[in-house]
This record gives sequence, structure tokens and C-alpha cells, in this order.
Amino acid sequence: MSSGCDESCRSYADGHRMHHIRSRLTGESPWGWRDAIVTGTEGTWLTLDYVTTKGRPRVRHHAQLDTLPPGTPVRLHERFRVLGSPTGWITVEIENGIGPVPEPENPSDWADAVSPGIVHLRTGHGLSTDHRTER
Repeated sequence: MSSGCDESCRSYADGHRMHHIRSRLTGESPWGWRDAIVTGTEGTWLTLDYVTTKGRPRVRHHAQLDTLPPGTPVRLHERFRVLGSPTGWITVEIENGIGPVPEPENPSDWADAVSPGIVHLRTGHGLSTDHRTER
């Protein structure tokens, strides 16, 4: 993603800086992600298509998302309004979402998938410790 939030951005609203509490809550509910593919870009908006569920949400972050061109695999956590990609987690505004993934009967079954909520203070992005890449 491009520069994203920097020191001048102080907003923790959807589509701006990631607050450490939002990052922690997102990491503590790994069942909440839905895999998607970026199918379109328009300014600061991305259109996504869910992979295993019918849905085509649009998400917005205040900074350009130029490192997420069409075809990029991502995932969306609608409960906490977080977009995940190999470059990290960012908060987003969501249009046309289908709602949060329901909480599982046994959240403890997901204990191995829980990740810590870490936020890069300069960029305001969550660090994706649960999304391994070759980089």
C-alpha cells in the first residue's frame, strides 16, 4: 500500500489509522475473515469478490491502495472493518458487505490461529503476523 496514514493522520475512524485495540480484537477473532479477490479499483475504493461466499463488498481507505491491483488475494474482517493482505491490516469503510462471520460455538478451537494485535505507529497499519509470505 502506498504511504497510508502517516504522523499527520490522527483519525482512528474506519479507513484511517488502526487503533491497537481494534488490531487486538481482530487478531483474537481469526474466524471472522473471508477470503476475497480484488476485482476493481477506483481511487481509494476497492471492489472485492468473496471466494467461497456470495458477496461483492466495496472498501475504502483514505490512502491509495496502489499495491492491491485487480487479481490480488485479500481477506476482509467485516466485524472490525479490517482488510488483510500480505502487506498488513488496514481499517476500511465497507459498502455492500454481507455482515460479520458468526462467532463459532467453540472459539477455543481457533486458539492456534489467534495473532497478536501489533500496529506500526508511523503508518497506522496493523502488522500481519498471521499472514506468512515469501518476502
